[in-house]
Amino acid sequence: MKRRYIITYLKIIIGLTLITIILLRVDFISLKNEFHSLPFYIPLLLVIQLFLQVSVNVPLKKTVFAIFNFKASPSILYKKIFQASFYGFFLPATIGGDAYNAYYFGKKFNNYPKVISGLLLNKIIGITVFFILTMLVIVINGVDFLTKIKVDFDINLASWLIILLAFLFVSMTIFIWRLWYKKFTAYWKKIKAIFSEIKNDKRRLTMLVVYSILFYLVSICGRVFIGKIIGIDLSILNLTFVIMLVNLIILLPITVSGIGVREAGFVTLLSVLGIDNSKALTLSILDFGIQISSVLIGGLIILCDFIINRKSRDSGSIQ
Repeated sequence: MKRRYIITYLKIIIGLTLITIILLRVDFISLKNEFHSLPFYIPLLLVIQLFLQVSVNVPLKKTVFAIFNFKASPSILYKKIFQASFYGFFLPATIGGDAYNAYYFGKKFNNYPKVISGLLLNKIIGITVFFILTMLVIVINGVDFLTKIKVDFDINLASWLIILLAFLFVSMTIFIWRLWYKKFTAYWKKIKAIFSEIKNDKRRLTMLVVYSILFYLVSICGRVFIGKIIGIDLSILNLTFVIMLVNLIILLPITVSGIGVREAGFVTLLSVLGIDNSKALTLSILDFGIQISSVLIGGLIILCDFIINRKSRDSGSIQ
């Protein structure tokens, strides 16, 4: 069995284990009541949030390719972002749909090294921006967060989850690094040479930073808004802190698309602040709903393309 399949199976098992641990701590009647009390327009808000994120991601990707004078229309970028979310659902969050984008646009522009370099640059800038924003929230709100910690939260659950996540992060990172090391080093020399070419394009590099900041502001603010609507009784800064920290944890390459890690993060951090586990899990499920909506739209686009292409081939063979 190939090692990549072993990694996938391990991630599924880890994700299911984390979800099981969380579900054992949640009262299902309370969870059911939480969903029954949700406003009727919540699904619409999730879709709006998704399209706001994609609408910022389109000019971001367009700028990435423009650095190398590659042209991609907004309609193609919208379509490929959704398709990439479908394929990227089964990859680590740090890779996500970029693997599909690298394959498609590398083939389209007939230049894999430059496309991969652009996507890697975008990922580096994005993670750096997100990390800086998270650190700013910690500096601004860290003391207030600590004063809000409840002494009666489930410390056993929190302790075991922290230990488990730390162990899984170290082991899975080593495993994945050993798997991809040769492929990464083979591309690194080409990528390094390309980086030296684009570092002087300060205008577009600045635009990448601006779009990355805007993307994360839209993503985080939308989730904070949804959290307040469903009744998370925290200050905006504390809720922002929790959401950003959870999304930072999701970057750990230990489960499929962060499933299990997301739920454990929300339930643990919000329970620390005195929020009921069922309400915390509700927010986690809604957060996941934004992602899964993108995956479903991407899957639908792929299915439609398959049907159209098959009909075209069938009509061509008949003629």
